[in-house]
Amino acid sequence: MTALQYPPFQSRPRLRSSATGRLRDAQTPNERTAAWTKASAAAAVILLAAIFFNSGLAYVNGNVTAMRPLLVMICEGAIVFAALLTIAAYFYEDMARWIVLLAFLVFLAALRGLITGEPDVKFLRDVMLIPIFIMLGMASRGASLTQIFLLIHVAVFAVFLIEVAAPDLYNGLFKIQSYYINTRGNSIDDFYDSTSELYISATRPEERFLPIMDGPRTSSVFLEPVSLGNYCSIAVAFVCSVTKRLGWKTSAFVLVSTFAMLVGCDGRLALVTSVLIIGLSMISGRLPRAGAVVILPAALVAAALITFLSGAQSDNNFAGRIAHTIGLLQRLDFISWFGVSNEFTEPAVDSGIAYLITTQSLIGVTVIWVAVTTLVSNVTAEQRRFTYAIAIYATLNSLVSYSLVTIKTAALLWFIHGALEGANSLRNRVTPGRVQ
Repeated sequence: MTALQYPPFQSRPRLRSSATGRLRDAQTPNERTAAWTKASAAAAVILLAAIFFNSGLAYVNGNVTAMRPLLVMICEGAIVFAALLTIAAYFYEDMARWIVLLAFLVFLAALRGLITGEPDVKFLRDVMLIPIFIMLGMASRGASLTQIFLLIHVAVFAVFLIEVAAPDLYNGLFKIQSYYINTRGNSIDDFYDSTSELYISATRPEERFLPIMDGPRTSSVFLEPVSLGNYCSIAVAFVCSVTKRLGWKTSAFVLVSTFAMLVGCDGRLALVTSVLIIGLSMISGRLPRAGAVVILPAALVAAALITFLSGAQSDNNFAGRIAHTIGLLQRLDFISWFGVSNEFTEPAVDSGIAYLITTQSLIGVTVIWVAVTTLVSNVTAEQRRFTYAIAIYATLNSLVSYSLVTIKTAALLWFIHGALEGANSLRNRVTPGRVQ
């Protein structure tokens, strides 16, 4: 599907009449195309802002004026608010299920705050990005999805090349250490190398997992090596899902450049995740539509068995992080499983699944997981491949960290999920055939 080819929809987009200011149904193909173009453009701008705003603020912090945590929160809040406005302007009936999920998450957050007496907007923010950016992707109807992704990828790769070829220029542009001290509450003592302008884990003393290159671990526009690794996993998931749409040359460019960035950021988890996504993509297009729902619970059972049989202990490696997660889940008390205790929120920062359970409850996590794996129509092989890839990515990520919730990469992940749904889930109601 090219930028100018839009699928037909039973639910017509709504345009605002310049004469009356009221909303009216778009009746003609030209009106529908105009609506989709506007929605796609608005969604693309918001997505780009979500991915790049932190690097923009880091540049301002290091070269213009010091940033403060409140300004970062205001910027992220403005992005989310703009997304909600765009969703409202181009809402159609298939988004309703995600509105229900969003309302459920708000209810959980309000109930948690009422019971604990310590309401925390961050806990709501961590999960509300999922339905919001899925709906934003749906609002775009998938128009220009490949072009938007390639624009993002080229920008990320270009900054990565600058970081590798001209590290002094990169450090001078972003001054990451200063940005995190000013906006995240870090102190200079948190950094392995206080003389470096890079993020904490960029200069960690451990040897590289991928010793193909030397030097600090790279971060590109994401400012953190872990986030760059997460982006690489999402890029692999996207390419494996829409290879035919991208073409082999473009797919090869994305995969080769992504591998270079995986080496640069030394993404241990990202490499394992990417390999599994590539392997599963070969068959996931033919798997059951809702089959991805079993991946997380199956992985948790497998992780528990491996930990118990191997006797692995908590440590700063993949097996040790999994052991930490299993041990932490064993320690959770009754009220923590129901998400109404703050006792384990700090220890859970290295375990995404434990963090989500303690902040959203087991019920909330179950609802979210079932929603993201089964509420999409998965009518095409593209959708099924990406849904299974999401399940692999989210499962492995949640076993060893809670970086899954950061807007820098979460926005792209859920936007693609929604865009594929917007392009494909409604067209079967109008015309038969496959959308490639």
